[in-house]
Amino acid sequence: LFGASYDPQAQPPVVHLSFSLVLSAPSKERATGQWRVGRAKSGAMSKAREDLGVDCTRRTKICRVGVGRAALMQPGAHHLENGGAYEDRVLYTVEDWHPKGVVHTMWSFARTGVSPPPFLMSRLMTRAEETAGLFSPPELSCFLWSIASIRVRPSRALLGALQARFVETHALYRGKQAADVAWAAASIQPLVLQADFLRALEARAEQLVPELDRGQVSRMLWSFSALGAGSSTRLIRLLVARSREMGAAFAPAEAADLLIGLAAMQVPPDRPFLSALVDRMSEQAHATLQLGDATLVDALWSMGKLGMPASAKLRRALVRRAGARLGEYGKTTVLRLFSVLAEAPGHVEGFDSTEARALAAAVVRRVAQLAETLSEEGAMGVCAGLVSLFETGFEPHKGDVALLADRCASLLEGGCMSADHLCLFLRAMAACRLDMGEGLRGAVASRVSAAAPSLTVQQVVSIDWCLAKLSFPKEDPSLGAFRQVAQKTRCPSNVHLHNKSKVATALLSELLSVRQQGAQQ
Repeated sequence: LFGASYDPQAQPPVVHLSFSLVLSAPSKERATGQWRVGRAKSGAMSKAREDLGVDCTRRTKICRVGVGRAALMQPGAHHLENGGAYEDRVLYTVEDWHPKGVVHTMWSFARTGVSPPPFLMSRLMTRAEETAGLFSPPELSCFLWSIASIRVRPSRALLGALQARFVETHALYRGKQAADVAWAAASIQPLVLQADFLRALEARAEQLVPELDRGQVSRMLWSFSALGAGSSTRLIRLLVARSREMGAAFAPAEAADLLIGLAAMQVPPDRPFLSALVDRMSEQAHATLQLGDATLVDALWSMGKLGMPASAKLRRALVRRAGARLGEYGKTTVLRLFSVLAEAPGHVEGFDSTEARALAAAVVRRVAQLAETLSEEGAMGVCAGLVSLFETGFEPHKGDVALLADRCASLLEGGCMSADHLCLFLRAMAACRLDMGEGLRGAVASRVSAAAPSLTVQQVVSIDWCLAKLSFPKEDPSLGAFRQVAQKTRCPSNVHLHNKSKVATALLSELLSVRQQGAQQ
């Protein structure tokens, strides 16, 4: 329980917070450890909020204050060996608790969104490991949900004991309990999960599919996609069929999990069902405030992967939230946000072009800061996004593009960039009109010449056009091998290599070259 008093005479004004714990225990037994935490809404709190501009009633902040004070309690100060007060020493009897006490304590901390103090956490984890063999299905699922919610990584011994207990009792789990176990296993990755545990979880989930509700179906799909299940798995086919039976009446959070799972497992899209699902989510765009920032980004990114463009309402909600919290996003979320913005920035009905472009510039800046950590796939995804953005008239800052080019140069020097990725990289640099330095030019010329013998006609035409746009001289000796291949590609005797689309692309490239030469003359 929390209380507060306000002292307006102090300079500066002071808000005094008091904290106490209420532990409910059955008679003749020690406390179960369930912490009931509340908060006070008094005139003093309101006055403090108005005068100091601080939201003193926010649950998370007050709970952190309380837990911080609890963390200051040292066993030596409050646990007297002889005759100490029961209320003072109850915190230090964790070693005697039954599983219910450990589970309820962890659940209470998870509900408040804070982790137990370190000395209490270590005792809870130790006691959980000692009593894991006594956990019932509700207790084990609740415990796993709690440690996943506050992002606690259990030890190998504790994780092994919990998995063994699940395998032993998996036939007793109900829908919500199995969904919580699957979600926890997926959320606290990477973990060493036993094959027996995964098989038991999948087998029990298959049996429970007919009785799952919408929330449990969506969580199951998301969880098993995170655990690496494929779209051909029997469980996934059952869950997808069950979701289609339910129609599109999913809440936004449930629809987001469903879309993310379907996209991750590359499930063949059912366009009528997905269209109804996206439309329903758009109608409740105001409810996307219930979604986490990363979840909203992942949901819109998944829509694109499934071939379902997001509506203007969802894009507007994304832009407004991302613009305020971009600095808090992780690398994966930033890259997916960039991909979403690159799909159709400023060209969706009702979409604020200025706001979207400002966010796109900020995202490109963040991506440039992360350039050194990008894999080849990540770097090429950014290149594809730059090409798409440039086609809409957006021009990123040259310094940000240069940082990305430096990362691609290191990939070129390593010799690991494929021919398709090489074409995409050159297209992006040509679109952004980057002025390449000598080092980058040398790396590009070396990689193009090395890849020349294995290039297709389309790749030769694309690279030749990009090199011209980037002002590579035709007499450059380092490009000799590529120039020879390009010359053969244009030769009429090799016309059998061309299909209609390739002939059209080559012809347009040649016409553009002739037009530029005529303009110069």
